[in-house]
Amino acid sequence: MHAPGRPPWIDGVVERGGHRTLRLALDVGEELGSERIGRLLAAVVRLGCTHEALRPKLVAIDVPAAAPLEELARLLERAARDGALVWEWADPRPS
Repeated sequence: MHAPGRPPWIDGVVERGGHRTLRLALDVGEELGSERIGRLLAAVVRLGCTHEALRPKLVAIDVPAAAPLEELARLLERAARDGALVWEWADPRPS
């Protein structure tokens, strides 16, 4: 129960939804509005994920349980090898 005058807080998780979160940090030479990053994020959406940008260089990707994790990881690894970004799992366990 929320106490008046105090900020709300989370006591625990009732039920996990199976989602995971990825974090991307774009390279200094990359922009969120670039064609290359646009193609990457469109591919992420085609794999069933959603994303949010924190301008100018950060992106969070929500990965639902049904998303093909290996394909998504290959896509991001390719972008990392090309020097576009670095990425990491925010929490590798499904939430």
